[in-house]
Amino acid sequence: MKKLFIMAIISMIAFSSCTDGRKQKDFPTTTNTKPASITEKEDLPPVKIPRYATQVCDTTIGKWHVVTYVDTNDKLIKAEDGEIYDSSLHLTADYDGHRIIDNREITTSDIIGYTDGEHGFHFARIIMATQNTLFLQAGAYIYSSDDGFTKIIAIDNDGTLSGYLFDILQFENAVKVEEFYTLLNHELSHHGEGDRAGAIEVIDRYTSAEIKEQVRHKGIKTLYPSGMGDIKGRNIEMATEFVTDKYVKAYFHDSESGQLDSVMTDVEGYRRLEVSNKPIAIKRVTQYTKR
Repeated sequence: MKKLFIMAIISMIAFSSCTDGRKQKDFPTTTNTKPASITEKEDLPPVKIPRYATQVCDTTIGKWHVVTYVDTNDKLIKAEDGEIYDSSLHLTADYDGHRIIDNREITTSDIIGYTDGEHGFHFARIIMATQNTLFLQAGAYIYSSDDGFTKIIAIDNDGTLSGYLFDILQFENAVKVEEFYTLLNHELSHHGEGDRAGAIEVIDRYTSAEIKEQVRHKGIKTLYPSGMGDIKGRNIEMATEFVTDKYVKAYFHDSESGQLDSVMTDVEGYRRLEVSNKPIAIKRVTQYTKR
């Protein structure tokens, strides 16, 4: 039951019991009840949580107040002993006192684009929240297996939802590098160099003091391949390759131009066969040159 083992690990690293892509796919609908720029606070109604809901989370992160819960829905999926009802995530998000997402249901079809009776929804965690974006991780898997899809879901503070397919079936250091760049790409693609606050928060979360100092002096562009340029508005697909316990190669693919670039990351705090209390951090990023 490899998938169950992986999900157990993910749950253990969750923050406050509920927090801690290769391709971007916009969700079919967005929910934006009031622009985040309006300063007058709303009188927000409480979130009604069904009696039998599971994985209930009610947390405040900076300007964000997030309530999530998982409940069954009317879709059936195949299980080992017949059929069971699929589940889905219900998300309510307030930003700076304004309700930008109101009981938005996120289902299996939001992860894989359709409902096939084989894949069932699984909510993993809230990854983090920046001034711009709330990041979640969810997936859709064939029952009792790790066969399926994982997606990082990004909710911007205007209520817009985006999704990025994400490979969690790698060594942990490669997973962290892909997660870091997926979040950073979103911040820079959706908000750009003119709004660096969210990108800096992601960098603070995932990188060492050495990287932070590098970014302060030379800018965020030093974390990317030299030929990439500004990624504002671009759809960058991510992939990572485990090289050694210390090194992970990160690939950046522009889905429109077909351009493929890469960098090598030096990851500290991780040894494959050792237990370490030191968190994984990206220590160094170097341009990769084919030999």
